[in-house]
Amino acid sequence: MSKNFSMLIVLVLLSTSCLASIKPVYSAPDEVENSWTTKTPMHGARSSLGVAVVNEKIYAIGGRTGSLGTGADIGFTGANEEYNPTTDKWTFKMPMPTPRAYLAVVSYENKIYCIGGVNVENGEYAALGTNEVYDPATDTWETKASLPKPKLGVTASVVSGKIFVVGGESNVLEVYDPAADSWSEAAPIPVAPEAFYYGSCVSAVVNGEVHVIGAFPLENSHQVYDTNANSWSFGKPLVAGYYSAASAATVGVNAFRRIYVFGVDRLRLRCMTRKLRLGWL
Repeated sequence: MSKNFSMLIVLVLLSTSCLASIKPVYSAPDEVENSWTTKTPMHGARSSLGVAVVNEKIYAIGGRTGSLGTGADIGFTGANEEYNPTTDKWTFKMPMPTPRAYLAVVSYENKIYCIGGVNVENGEYAALGTNEVYDPATDTWETKASLPKPKLGVTASVVSGKIFVVGGESNVLEVYDPAADSWSEAAPIPVAPEAFYYGSCVSAVVNGEVHVIGAFPLENSHQVYDTNANSWSFGKPLVAGYYSAASAATVGVNAFRRIYVFGVDRLRLRCMTRKLRLGWL
C-alpha cells in the first residue's frame, strides 16, 4: 500500500470521527416550541371575553366578572387591556362603551370589531346587537350598525373584506361590510349553533373557508362555509366534544394548514352543570 494512500485513509477516518462528535448548537424545534410558559396575568380576572391581535399587540376585551348565578352575582365588564409580548406587560386602554360577554371579536384593517354579546337588564340576561369598533392607533371607540337581531354566543370571521357572524341559536349567517357599514344575509348554516353557558361555537378561516366548530348540544360538529360559492358543507367532526372552546388556525406561508381547538371536555361540563344546578357555583 503506498504512503499517499495510507495517509488518505487516516484523513478519512479522522474526518469521520470529527463529524460523529459534532453536536448541534440548538435544540430540535419541538424541544423549544412544544412547551408552555407562564406570563404576566391580566390586571383583572374575567371570563367569556373576546381577544384580537393588532400590530403584534394582544387585546383582551369585555367579559364577565361575576358567577353563573343571578342578581348581584351577575357582572359584566367593558375592560380593554393591551398585552405587549415583547415587554410582557399589560396596559389598560379605553374600555368598551357597552360592557358585555359572549361577544364576537375580530380584527380587520388594524381595528377591532366587537359584535353582539350579552349584558343584564333588571337582573335578567339580555342579548345585544351592539357593534362597536376599537381603533388602537387612537385609543378610541366608534359605534357602527348593529346586528339585525340581538345575539349572544356568536363568532366572527373575516374573509375578503367582509365579517361573517354566525351562532346565537340562529341559522342566519350575517355578513357585515365595514366599508358600507351595512349588514346582509348569506346562505343559512345547516345546523344552528345554540348559545349556552359553555356551548357557543367557534370559527376559523382556512383557504377562504369559514370553519364553524362546536356548540351545545352538537359540541363536536364541524360545518364549513365556502364564501365564494355561498354554500355550506359538513367537515370531519372533532374527535371529542368540547364546551367553552377557543380556536385558531395556522395559515402562514411556511405553516401547516391546521385548526386548533381548545376547550372543556364533556365529563367536566357535566360535573360543572350539576354543581350549578345544586347552587355550588
